[in-house]
Amino acid sequence: MDLQRVTSAQASEAICALVCCIKHREKFFGVTNKSEPELRIAMYVMDDDPYPSEIVLAPFLYHQCCWKDPDQENVVRFQVFLDGSYRCVEVTLLSPQGLSRAKRKVRHGYILVYSAKRRASYNNMQALFAQLPNIPRILLAVTDHVDVKFVSDSDKDSLEVELLKCGNSLATETGAFFVTVSPQSDYCEDMFLPFFTKAWNKHYSSALAQDSLISRNSISQRPPALCPTSSIYSSE
Repeated sequence: MDLQRVTSAQASEAICALVCCIKHREKFFGVTNKSEPELRIAMYVMDDDPYPSEIVLAPFLYHQCCWKDPDQENVVRFQVFLDGSYRCVEVTLLSPQGLSRAKRKVRHGYILVYSAKRRASYNNMQALFAQLPNIPRILLAVTDHVDVKFVSDSDKDSLEVELLKCGNSLATETGAFFVTVSPQSDYCEDMFLPFFTKAWNKHYSSALAQDSLISRNSISQRPPALCPTSSIYSSE
C-alpha cells in the first residue's frame, strides 16, 4: 500500500468523517487544536490490510474531546484523564515503510495494528515490533469476532484464532498490551486507558532514552572528519 494513501488520503478521510460529529465539544472543555500534546503515540498500520481505517480510529474518537490536527492530515488529538488532569494525547498514523524516518522523533508509546485474517500482516507487525524501542506498546488486532471467547468450535482452529492467540502471547511475553476490535465492537473510552496510563507514567524515561538513542545515531551517521593535512616545504 502506498505510504501517502495510508497516512494522508485514507487517514484524513476517516478522521474528518468521525471527528466532525464531536468537534463541538472542544469549546465545552476549553481546549483547542493548538493544545501542545503531552503524550505522542505512533500508530503503525500494516500495509495492504483490508479493513477501513475507521475501525482502528474509532476508539479514540469516543473520548470527550477529539480533533484533527489542521496541519497534519494523519494526526488526531484528544483528551485523556491521567494523573488527576486531562492530558492532550496525539496519535499519528504511520506506515512501517517510514520507520527509519519516524525513529528520529520522540514517542511515548506505540500502537501496532494488524489484521487477524492475514498471516503476512501479523508477520510484518512482529518484525516491526522487534525494531521498536522498549517503551509502552499495545497490539491492536482487527478481527471479525466481537469476543474471541465466544468463537464457535468450528472456527477455533482457523487462521484468525491462531493469529489472535499469537498476538496475545507476544504481548504477554514482552509486557505489552493486547486488544481487539471488529466492525461490531462496542467501543468505550477506557479501551486504551491502561496503555495510556503506562505511557504517561513512563513518558519522561521514554523521552530520555529516545533522545539518547537519536543523538547516538546522529553522531554515528556523520561523515568522518577530515584529518588536518600539513604542508612540507623544502628549502633549497
